[in-house]
Amino acid sequence: QAWLLSRGNRRYEAMVAGFNADLANNLGNLMSRQLKIVGKNFGGVLTGTAGVKPGIVVPDLPGLVAKIQGHVEACRYHQALQTIWLEILNPTNKHVEDTKPWALFKTDPEASKRVLYDLSEVLRVVSILLKPFLPKSAETIYRSCNFPTPWESVRYEDAATWPERKD
Repeated sequence: QAWLLSRGNRRYEAMVAGFNADLANNLGNLMSRQLKIVGKNFGGVLTGTAGVKPGIVVPDLPGLVAKIQGHVEACRYHQALQTIWLEILNPTNKHVEDTKPWALFKTDPEASKRVLYDLSEVLRVVSILLKPFLPKSAETIYRSCNFPTPWESVRYEDAATWPERKD
């Protein structure tokens, strides 16, 4: 039994290490880039974006939210997280690499602002979807971007729709 427990611990440690690496390299990198570029180039505020509907970075976001919610309701948490990573975060990080908003700022600050605004919407959605899994981290992401709906009020359904801002 000691061998099984030891072997089990190594698996758990490997799983935790892999999950932490995914968090840092995927979600953390996306958030860090977005906040750093907005802070450095736009003084932390994307002015002129109130009431502007974000562009589509991830196709069929409402369908993905429903899929993820279905996984959560069926206690298929691994599949929910995998969908968030593979179908939302990976394509979004590819979008960042393709658009290079840090370089775009030098030639077209308005286009860079638009890309960063679109990334903010993805961070809003992902923070809501991760709320049951990583409540503190999800809240930090959500509050860092100053979204209009209070964190305490957001539900999974809110991830599928864009909240119009009135400010």
